[in-house]
Amino acid sequence: MNELIEDFIGNAFLVLALLILVMAGMDFNFSIGIGAIAGQIGIIMVVNWRLSVFVGLLAAVAFATLFAILFGILTGVVLNKARGYEMIASLFVGYAGNGIYQFV
Repeated sequence: MNELIEDFIGNAFLVLALLILVMAGMDFNFSIGIGAIAGQIGIIMVVNWRLSVFVGLLAAVAFATLFAILFGILTGVVLNKARGYEMIASLFVGYAGNGIYQFV
């Protein structure tokens, strides 16, 4: 029962995150990949520094937000240069970002 509740809560957060993306009109292939990378970087930093639970949560959110803003600005620059081909460009950005992240 405990695992079921944990899975339900985890999936609920994922659904809430997806609702925000859909309402903002962002593409899944770009938004989820780049946002997940930013979130994972925040979590990796917190785990590496061995912060306590509450401080670690706040730090992970802060770092993930900063990286998401940085990645969003960089992606916005790329998508502005690819006017008319945003869908293809966002797919490329998502795949390229994921490849670079996995390489690192």
